[in-house]
Amino acid sequence: MQWSKLKKNIESYFADTVKGRVGLHSTRYRTMHDHDGRAWITLDKKEITNMVHIWKWLELHKKEINELKLQYKNAPDYDEGRFRKMAEEELENKGIFMQSHLGGAMHEYQNLSIKDILSSKNHVIRAICMLDRRTGKRTLKEIDISNEHPLVCTTYIFRCEAEGIIK
Repeated sequence: MQWSKLKKNIESYFADTVKGRVGLHSTRYRTMHDHDGRAWITLDKKEITNMVHIWKWLELHKKEINELKLQYKNAPDYDEGRFRKMAEEELENKGIFMQSHLGGAMHEYQNLSIKDILSSKNHVIRAICMLDRRTGKRTLKEIDISNEHPLVCTTYIFRCEAEGIIK
C-alpha cells in the first residue's frame, strides 16, 4: 500500500480533538546509495520520535548491540537470529526505533481490534492507539501509564490534554 494511502487510513481513526495536530511522516533520501531514510511522529509540529533506516540504526547503536551480544554470546542456547530480535526489543524499550517500525505498525494497526491494539506488545501500535477515537474517554481514564513506554506516555498525555481529561 502506498504511504499516502496508509497514512490517510490511520489518520481517519484519530479522534476529532487531535486530527490535524498529529503528523506521521516517512521519507527516503534517494540520492543516498542505499536509499536511507527516516520516519518520525509529530504532535503539534514537535517531533516526538525519530526512526532511522536500518543501516543508520545499526551504525548508531553498534556499541549497545555489541554490549548486548557480549552478555548473551556465552549462553549455551545462543542463536544469532534470536539475539537480533532480542537486541531490537531491548533498543525499542529504550525508545530507539527503526524506520520500518512506523510503517509496519501502521499496516498491522488496520487489521486489529481496539482490544488487541491495547494489549499489543508493539509500542508504536499502542502509541497510535492513544490517539484513536475508538479509545474513548472512559478507556483513557482507566489506562495506567506508570509502566508504559515513553512514546505511549507522550501520545497518551497529548490525547488526555486534548480531551480535557485530568488524571
